Amino acid sequence: MEKSKERIVAEAMIKDYFKMKPDEFLAITADQGSNFPQIEAFLEVAHEEGIKCTVLKTATPPGQSKAAQATIPVEATIAFLMNVDCWLDAGSMGLLYSDIFEEVTVKNKRMRYMLIVNLSTDLLYDMYCGFNADAMIELTCKIKDMLNESSEYTMRNAAGTDITFEMDHNNFICVDNGDASKYGVFTPPASVNVIPKQGTAKGTIACRALYADPEPNFVTDTPVFIHVENGEVFKIDGDEKGAAAMNKWYDKFAYDENAHKIAHTMIGMLPSVTEMSGYVVKDERLNGGSCWGIGHVSALDMPPAGQPSDTHFDVILEKVSVYLDGVAIMENGEFVHPDLKPIADKLVG
Repeated sequence: MEKSKERIVAEAMIKDYFKMKPDEFLAITADQGSNFPQIEAFLEVAHEEGIKCTVLKTATPPGQSKAAQATIPVEATIAFLMNVDCWLDAGSMGLLYSDIFEEVTVKNKRMRYMLIVNLSTDLLYDMYCGFNADAMIELTCKIKDMLNESSEYTMRNAAGTDITFEMDHNNFICVDNGDASKYGVFTPPASVNVIPKQGTAKGTIACRALYADPEPNFVTDTPVFIHVENGEVFKIDGDEKGAAAMNKWYDKFAYDENAHKIAHTMIGMLPSVTEMSGYVVKDERLNGGSCWGIGHVSALDMPPAGQPSDTHFDVILEKVSVYLDGVAIMENGEFVHPDLKPIADKLVG
């Protein structure tokens, strides 16, 4: 009998990426809006592999992250997650950067966390089963090595992006390539995420997709220009609808000194995502694109204190060129560095 996509995804996640062993503990957090056919497949595969699995289901929360805790018994959930080996965050909103997430990921030193929010099985299949996993691991790890050896990072694109920042090697470089076999925090592949040295980003980000919680969430027809100096956004213009939405959003956080500060940037590398969709999890991984975050950064990613803020805004841009210390690793969304291009060519096919 042919395997269902739910089954293929569950086997890939539990056996290939988490690499779970018999008698390990898997927790799945969910709510009324979760993808339950997929969750049932996770349960079935876990049981067949001798893995103990529990689903913690709550009412659908009003928002993401800390807002998602409104429907959750926080202390009880923390206590439970302190004693598991793997945590699949499959709620329709997700608990990334919630109080639950930040306490458990700091204190449970054996746990592997994976954010899959309310992703459809088709999208999970594309993200986890639609590329050469070995090549993706090799490519992302090579990029991380290059970043660790660099002092300056520049990104440009034809829409008007031209921004540079200094590297801070105390900050965490997050590589999401599907390998979640060791302690850590993981989101769906594929991307490489960098947190700039505070106060050093300067230039312009030209983006066409805007994502905050619970809104605005949309793709613009023409670029929004985000102007940055000393690591902080000081002006937003360009596309009238997009600029107005971002400025209105930030009016609500005038009291928040970190709300306008650059948080991170990532290179999207998922071969199956070739154009903006209006769906944040997909667009963040746009192949050859980039996501820039503004606002909150966890202390896990920027030790020792992080960049605490009551908001985090993500924007997406297309077909980027990336330069490390002036040397191109990617141009117009394609890897061009001689150490990277041969690996990238093996990702599909």
